[in-house]
Amino acid sequence: MTKALLALAAGVLLLGNPGLCPAAHAVSEPPEPDYVVVDSGHYPTDDDARAAWTAGAAREAVSVQNAGRRNVIRLPWRFGSGSAQRAYWDRSVNMDLTACRGLVFRFFCADPSAVSAFTCYLRSGEGWYSAAFQPDRREGWNTVAIDKSDTWIEGRPAGWRRIDRVRIAAWRAGNGDAYACLADLGILGGAASILAIRNESASSDALGSAVRSTQLVGQCLINAGVSFSMVSDRDVNEALLKGRQMVILPYNPEMPAPVIGLLDRFLRAGGKAVSFYMLPPELEPIVGIRRGKRVRQNYPGHFSSIRPDPACRIAGFPASVGQQSWNIVEAFPLEGRGSVAAWWHDDKGRNLNEPAIVATDRAVHMTHVVISDDPGGKQTLLLAMVGHFLPDLWQTAADREIAAIGRIGAFSRPGEAEQAIRRSMGHDPAVSQALGQAATWRTRVMELAAERRYPETIRAAEQARRLLLQAWCATQPVSTMPEHRAFWRHNAFGVEGMTWDQSVKILADNGFTAVFPNMLWAGTAYYPSKVLPISGAVAEKGDQIALCAAACRKYGIECHVWKVCWNMGGRAAKEFTEKMKREGRVQMTAEGKPLDDWLCPSHPDNQALEVNALLEVARQYDVAGLHLDYIRYPGQDSCFCAGCRRRFEETIGRKVKNWPADARADDALAAKWRDFRRDVISRAVESVSREARKAKPGIRVSAAVFPNWPTDRDTVGQDWSLWCRKGWLDFVCPMNYTPSRVAFESMARRQIAWAGRTPLYPGIGLSAWRNRGDIEELIGQIRVTRDLKTGGFMIFEYGDWEATRLVPLCGSGITRKKTSD
Repeated sequence: MTKALLALAAGVLLLGNPGLCPAAHAVSEPPEPDYVVVDSGHYPTDDDARAAWTAGAAREAVSVQNAGRRNVIRLPWRFGSGSAQRAYWDRSVNMDLTACRGLVFRFFCADPSAVSAFTCYLRSGEGWYSAAFQPDRREGWNTVAIDKSDTWIEGRPAGWRRIDRVRIAAWRAGNGDAYACLADLGILGGAASILAIRNESASSDALGSAVRSTQLVGQCLINAGVSFSMVSDRDVNEALLKGRQMVILPYNPEMPAPVIGLLDRFLRAGGKAVSFYMLPPELEPIVGIRRGKRVRQNYPGHFSSIRPDPACRIAGFPASVGQQSWNIVEAFPLEGRGSVAAWWHDDKGRNLNEPAIVATDRAVHMTHVVISDDPGGKQTLLLAMVGHFLPDLWQTAADREIAAIGRIGAFSRPGEAEQAIRRSMGHDPAVSQALGQAATWRTRVMELAAERRYPETIRAAEQARRLLLQAWCATQPVSTMPEHRAFWRHNAFGVEGMTWDQSVKILADNGFTAVFPNMLWAGTAYYPSKVLPISGAVAEKGDQIALCAAACRKYGIECHVWKVCWNMGGRAAKEFTEKMKREGRVQMTAEGKPLDDWLCPSHPDNQALEVNALLEVARQYDVAGLHLDYIRYPGQDSCFCAGCRRRFEETIGRKVKNWPADARADDALAAKWRDFRRDVISRAVESVSREARKAKPGIRVSAAVFPNWPTDRDTVGQDWSLWCRKGWLDFVCPMNYTPSRVAFESMARRQIAWAGRTPLYPGIGLSAWRNRGDIEELIGQIRVTRDLKTGGFMIFEYGDWEATRLVPLCGSGITRKKTSD
C-alpha cells in the first residue's frame, strides 16, 4: 500500500507537494522519512506556510526555510524582549490516531539556549494531550517521536480519533531570539494486534494514576520491542477491537459500562487480556479471576519483589523483579481456570504467600500497578506476560536485543564500541576479561537464536551487552580535580533491603562524596524531634539521621540532611494535619480550595516551624549540611488564604478590594503580589542560613531548585539567584531532570551565570527518565558538568537499582576512587 493510501486509512489529512523557495539561512536537508507524512513542511512561500501554521503571536509567524533540495518550516521565538513565557504554532488537522502509536516529525534546533523545553500538544474535544521533548543534538536533524502512551492530559479530551489541532510550543528559559525548523510531520507506527486502553474517563482523583501507569507499561513495551497501540477508553468500539488479539489494562478503575460490555464480548470471542491492580468486577469471572481484599504494606520493604512459583508456566519469566509496592489487591484463579504464576516476597526474600501474578486461560493479571523501580526486570516481566499469549513476539524482541548489544554511547555499528574500548583500555585486565566474556556470550546468542530459543536468546544478549557496557564504563575517565559527587535519597531508611551502613559503603567504595537523605517533611521527622511529629517507624527502626550520619563518618563521605519544606506529602499524622487546617495554616487556592498537604509559607508559625526543625538538626547531629527542597509554592494558584491577604495588605499599606482577583489581574498589584510571595520564601531561606551558621559554624546550606530561575521566581516564588548573590546558600542544585544531554547542557550553562560565585551542582534526573537504567546518558551528563567546570553534580535518586547496578558501573570509571584514597 502507498503512503498516501496508508494515511487515508489512518484518517489523516495529506498535503500537496509545493515547490521550492530560497530562505535566508542554510539548514541541512532532513533525512527521507520512513513513515507516513501528514505535513511535509515543503511550502513554496511564507504565505502558504502561514496559512497552514498559525503563530500564537504575530511576531513569531512561521516562514519557509531552505534545506537543501526542499523547504521546511521555520519556527521563530522572540524571547530577547517582552515577557512572553512561551511561543507556539498551531496546525489545524483532522486526524484519527487510534490505529497508530502517535506522531513523529523531524526537528532542527541549533541554538536552544533560550528555551527550557518544547512541548507537542494535540487537541481533542475539550482538552489536550501533551508531551515534552528536547532535541538530542544541535547539529543536524532530530527525529522526535510523540508516543501516545507517554502523553499527559489537560482538560477532558474526547479521545484519539478526534484530533483537530497540533501545537508545537517553545517555553522560555531566558532572553534571546532563535528558531527551530520542522519537517515531515507524520504518523508513528501502524495498526497493532495489541491495544493498551487508558482509563481517560476516570475521575480526576484516579486519572493521574491511570496516566502514569499507562506511561510505565508503555515504556516497558516499547523498550522490549512490543508493537501496540494506546487508545482512550473513549475510543473503544467494536470496530476498533475487531482483529485485535489482546487488550492491556494498565490501571482502569472506572471503565464505562459500554466499554466493559465490549471487552466482555472480546474476551468471550477468544481475545486475551493483560491487566494490573483491579480488573472491572464484571470482567473477573470472564477471565477466571476472583478478587480478594486490599492488603497494605506493614512496613517499608514489605512488598519488595515478585518471584515465580516453581510451577510457573509463563515462558521467559524473570527469576526476580524488584517492585516496592505499598499495597496490593489480592487476586486468585478460579478453580480449573489457571494458577498463581508468581508470589510477592519481602526485602528479606521471604515469600509472603500473596499472589503477585495470576495466569488463567484468558488473562495474565498483576495485583498492583507497574512502578518505575527495576526497569530491566519490568521490561522482561511485561514481555513474558504478553508473550504468554502471543509467543510470536519473542522473535521480534530477541532480534531487538541482538541488535542492541553493540549500541553503547555514541557507537551504533557492530564492533565500533569494542574497538574504541580496546583503544582506551590500556592494560586493564578486568576490561580485557569483560570483552572476552562478551564475545563468548555473543556467540552463544547466535546459537540460541538459530535454535529459536528466544527467551534464552534475550537473556544471553542482555548478558553480552552488560559485559560490553561494563568494559566501556571502566574506560571512562575520572576527574583529576576535587569533585562533589552525590545522590539524593527520598526514603529516610536508606536503600531498600539495606541498612544505612550498607547503603553508604556502596557510595563510598565507588567514589561518591556525599548523600542527601530526606529526613524531614513539613509535618514528619524520621528522628526523635521536639519540633515536628515523629514518624511511628522511628520507634521500630531507630533515629535515621543518627544511623546515616554515623555511616557517613565511618566511610568518609558527607551527610547533608534533606528537608521537604511546606509540603506534608501525605506523611503527617491526621491529628497534625487537622490541627493545621483548624489554625488556618494550610494553603488556599484562588478558588478557595484548601491544599491540605501544603503549609502556608507566609504564616509566622509555619516559618518558625521550618526554621526550628532545621536548627534542631544542626544542633543535635554531626552532619555536613542542611538541604532545602520544596522551598517554594506549589504553583501560581496559591496561597490566597485569609492570612496571606492580611499580610499582603499590611506589606503594601492598603486594602485589596477584590481578593484575589485584583492580585492576579491588575498588573501593578500582581507585580507586588509576586514580590510578596518571593520575599516570603526568601525570608525562610535567609533565616535558616543565618541561624544554622550561628548554631553550627561550618555547616553548609544548600537547596534543590527548579531549573528556570527567571520564570520560576514568578510562578513558584523561588528566587534562588538572589539567594546565591546574598550568600545564603553554600551551593545550589537545579533539578535538570531531562534525558537530553543538549538540554541538560543548555540549562546548566544558563544556571552557572544565575548562580554567580555560588557553586552550582546540576541535578541529573536519572530516576525520572523513561529509561532509569541509562548509564550511558548518566555518564554523558556527568561529563557535561566537567566540561562546564561546575565542580560537581547531584543524581536523583539512590534506590536499589542504582545501588546494585549503576553506582558500581560509575565506580569502575567515571567516579573511580583514586588509588591513594
